Amino acid sequence: MSFIFLKSNSIIFAALIFMMGCSSDKPVISVSLHSNGFSNLRQVTMYTKNEVTTRQWHSASNQIMELIDFQIQELGGSSKVAVVKYGDKASGRVYCVDVYDFHETPDPLDASLFLLLHDYRNGTVADLHIEQKDKQAVFRFERDISGQEGAKLIRNSYSYYYSKEAGFLQTTGDFYQELPLH
Repeated sequence: MSFIFLKSNSIIFAALIFMMGCSSDKPVISVSLHSNGFSNLRQVTMYTKNEVTTRQWHSASNQIMELIDFQIQELGGSSKVAVVKYGDKASGRVYCVDVYDFHETPDPLDASLFLLLHDYRNGTVADLHIEQKDKQAVFRFERDISGQEGAKLIRNSYSYYYSKEAGFLQTTGDFYQELPLH
């Protein structure tokens, strides 16, 4: 597991992930923005809602990855995040989940978004459950991984803790479980 922590004045890596798409085998990014992190937006790489929702790229297996789902989650107070799922639209399989700090703009159809978490591990996202308490949240992921030649299915479960002050921190390691094929 690899974590890369960025500060608001060194956002180049987050911008590269956004432009190049999900292709890393060490895909987790956690960003911590201090409460004054948005005081000078010229130092922060922001994306428009249109940039995030129209983004496409080819995976290593040459599948076209595109938007599957875009949801806004309120985390108490005025804190909002956008949970964005990308994958193979034809099958509905989700391979990549990005979480953005979400800020409304004067245009009600648009928003400003800042990348907080980029999760692109092996397998497809089977479930993502968000548990909220006050201004904090726990993001619980489950990913399904096909075994050798599809002979078995492995489920990987892991979670992240999020608060505006701390950013994203992994709270549980990877837990692998073999599941029966139906």
